[in-house]
Amino acid sequence: MNADIFPNVEWFQQASVVANESDAFRSLGTIDCRMGFRSGDNVVALTFESFSCTEVSVWEVDRLRDLDFWIEMGPDRWKEFLAEMRKNTEVMHGHTLNSVDLSSEAGIIRYQDEVGRMKFFQYINSIEKFLELSLLSNSKNKVNPSGK
Repeated sequence: MNADIFPNVEWFQQASVVANESDAFRSLGTIDCRMGFRSGDNVVALTFESFSCTEVSVWEVDRLRDLDFWIEMGPDRWKEFLAEMRKNTEVMHGHTLNSVDLSSEAGIIRYQDEVGRMKFFQYINSIEKFLELSLLSNSKNKVNPSGK
């Protein structure tokens, strides 16, 4: 895993602390899944149980099939996506995970079966709120998407 590019474990560990204490995150309901964020060979897996992110870990590319779903973009696309979120403070203005998926030729959402696809759409609001909170938590701790 290359810690110099997004996604990285430190980023999501900080985000999980903030999300787990966030009333806004909890108000979206329970989220029960194991998902991933991928850029090249970098994969970070997150486990959500009930109202919390309970685990953040480095994941191997050849184990992606063990996740319910993952979001996959190249490093430049992740930077653009996060910069747009940072600029707008939240996922909005047509820059949602779903809109980015639909506007990308090959899409950005990956899953092994229909259950994974259904989980993504069931939990999309919680995932987007988690990403919003990740920007807030990491800007306070001066960690940026490049891991520096």
